[in-house]
Amino acid sequence: MPPMISVITASVLRDVPLLHPFRALQVAGLTISVLGASSANPRLHAMIAPMALALQSFGLGAAFFRLQDAGVAP
Repeated sequence: MPPMISVITASVLRDVPLLHPFRALQVAGLTISVLGASSANPRLHAMIAPMALALQSFGLGAAFFRLQDAGVAP
């Protein structure tokens, strides 16, 4: 669910187009979320948990602090 929230938030609040390169981070986050939700393997969870945290941190940072041309005045 968090990747879908980030898509909606970036689209509505920041006017990020659907074909923006930032969407690659969101696709990666969605993939990690689906893998984690569909697997019961603890080793897989141990591998993807740090990746998911880093991806969310970098992704949200890029969306809200580095997109200067997103159409929202500071």
